[in-house]
Amino acid sequence: SPATQQLYATVPASAGLDHRNRVLEIDPTIGVIGRSVILGVDPNAIAMSPDGSFAYVGLDGPAAVRRLQIGPMTGGLQFGLGEAPFNTRLYAEVIIILPGRPDSIAVSRRNFCCSPHSYGTAIYDSGIMRPNTTEGGGSGWQGCPSIALLDPSTLLGLSNESTNFQLQVQHIDTSGVGVIDVVSNVIPGFYERLVINGGGGFATSGRVVDPRTLGLIGTFAAQGPVVPEMLPGVVGFADRNQSAVRLFDRETYVPLETFNFPPAFGTPRVAVACGPACIAFTTDADKLVIAQLGRDPIFENGFDE
Repeated sequence: SPATQQLYATVPASAGLDHRNRVLEIDPTIGVIGRSVILGVDPNAIAMSPDGSFAYVGLDGPAAVRRLQIGPMTGGLQFGLGEAPFNTRLYAEVIIILPGRPDSIAVSRRNFCCSPHSYGTAIYDSGIMRPNTTEGGGSGWQGCPSIALLDPSTLLGLSNESTNFQLQVQHIDTSGVGVIDVVSNVIPGFYERLVINGGGGFATSGRVVDPRTLGLIGTFAAQGPVVPEMLPGVVGFADRNQSAVRLFDRETYVPLETFNFPPAFGTPRVAVACGPACIAFTTDADKLVIAQLGRDPIFENGFDE
């Protein structure tokens, strides 16, 4: 969180006894774990408020979302996300806090039983779901495991579980959320992700799209979790093919620098900025890595103790 200058990480139930089921507060400048709290079983997705005062955390154990007050590190309101057909519980894939509405969130929902896993986007106000969701709302709509906020009433969703790879514009109103525009195959590839920053939609495939026109702007020569503002004018990738953090000029796409990390850390899955020239990423080896660029990683932990 830029507001608190701390990194917040969720640790699953499969981790070691000391850290399992906890939300951790980590100082990214020195790589030290500070406070922690247990909100429930198997915390996963997390969304921080802009002022750093609260967060929403997805709990995969009870198939719920719970609010976390950062100051006292205590849990608050908890609510379920509903069910799919055949009594299939739904879980939080991505959580987004709606601007100016601290009690309202958009959630990309998924199941664990069936393919495709995504079950569309829904809006919740103090735990109450608005009636309209992007599941079943129109012919040919697909659930989007990856959603990003374009403006206070618009989400951009990426459907990455079928071969037409829909990019959806989702409009939020008082009745919920619905799809108002769709293009296919602008960002192809299974399980790719999308983040929006400064008028660009940056995909883990290296592609960049215009989120207003849904057209392709360009492609970086890297693939993996992307941090659009690693430094001013610099885009960073935790490259899933090269065991490296790679930096590019945002305007020209020209490679700038590469910082290697040990392959034993695993393949990067999710990355965030954690301060100036700082990147934190999780890997498929269930590790959290924090690196200050130009230095050896200051934190590498699988939370297995």
